[in-house]
Amino acid sequence: MPHYVKWRYQYKSGQTQLELADWLATMAHPLPRGRPCLVGACDGTAHGRRTALCTYHRERWRRHRKELGMKDATGEDLAGWAAVQSPCLSGFQFTLLPLNPLLRREVLHALVQRDAQRPTLSPVAVRLLVRGLEGVDSIAALPPKQLADLGYIDRNCEAHWNDVLRLVRAAFDKFRGIDPLDKPVWELADLGLRSRTRSGVRTVPRQLDTSVIRQDWLRRLLADWVKETTPENTDFRRFFRACAAASRALELRPSGGHDPSALKITDMDAVVEEIRTRQREDGTGPLSAGARNELLTCFCQLLDFGRRLQVVDDLATGFARQRHHQIPYEDASEDMAGKAIPELLIAQLDAATDLIGVDFPYGDFPPEVVQAMLRTVYVLLRDTGRRPWEVRWLPSGTRTPALTCTPCAISWTTGRQTPLLVTSRSP
Repeated sequence: MPHYVKWRYQYKSGQTQLELADWLATMAHPLPRGRPCLVGACDGTAHGRRTALCTYHRERWRRHRKELGMKDATGEDLAGWAAVQSPCLSGFQFTLLPLNPLLRREVLHALVQRDAQRPTLSPVAVRLLVRGLEGVDSIAALPPKQLADLGYIDRNCEAHWNDVLRLVRAAFDKFRGIDPLDKPVWELADLGLRSRTRSGVRTVPRQLDTSVIRQDWLRRLLADWVKETTPENTDFRRFFRACAAASRALELRPSGGHDPSALKITDMDAVVEEIRTRQREDGTGPLSAGARNELLTCFCQLLDFGRRLQVVDDLATGFARQRHHQIPYEDASEDMAGKAIPELLIAQLDAATDLIGVDFPYGDFPPEVVQAMLRTVYVLLRDTGRRPWEVRWLPSGTRTPALTCTPCAISWTTGRQTPLLVTSRSP
């Protein structure tokens, strides 16, 4: 700006006829380095004669003096005010300078840990986070009831705050010697579970309530398995579901399954029966035979792990998988056979084949062509037993045990054969 002002004065007064670019290249001289701004980490240059502040902070200092009614521009509070001010930042920068030293270290530690887990970091969200932490002494000592008093600005800032809070408290627990697996609620992002992502790090934080596993020895066994094997997320979910099913079965036993040395083969029978009748989470029916076999295998592998590493020394030898503990394989085609249309309904449809395709527009096809096409589709479905998506992709000339497929319609406009199509109104 000083160079531009000087060139404009000389140009208007007739002292030079050069344009700005030529004048800067030939006549201008570098200005001496100005004094640094009094605010720490600020890259601005102090231009004022009375205060060592850059233009940005000089204006903020003027507003501060106006709010307090100060008349002296070089008041005694200038150094203290500048010590807690943020530097002039661009849109991709943030600063932790307004925070006290302890809080600054907590947030910095959380941001470093978060950067290793998540691919993005929003400087705007961190700015809002720093603004919301004004007056807070320590995140680790912050009572849970005060969490809602910080005032989230948007969801992005709230997500950053949840990560910072989780990471700071996890580090504080580790400092005090508290194992995250000893808590009733597990933070899965803090367990070191491997992910199938390219980085292998779990990026989505989630809490898991392990109180559904009522038996302490079973919950400790699962925790020791996580520590030793560092499983993937999918494997961990299978083992956890298997433990939850086994815990539910043992809880109904006379002893509740709390004493591992008192478990018998009848207790194992109850666990296998619970897994054999396991239902889907949405309640639509039982799990597939393969999924139930996986749960039973996971639970038995967990018991073998405990015996092999002597994690559960007093686990009864009779509480193990026996030869009769099997989940029979179920053929999916048998279930599909039960969904076949009864013969009575097929007879009713056969009596009304002349109504199939009536008043059903299909592109620019004539009505009689549409009726012939849909009646052909019905005959294929009835006589071959094929599923609708199989009939849809049958090419012309396909031979089946019941009939030979022929082109069901020919377009009168192009003369081309139209494929077999199944619509939503077909039987």
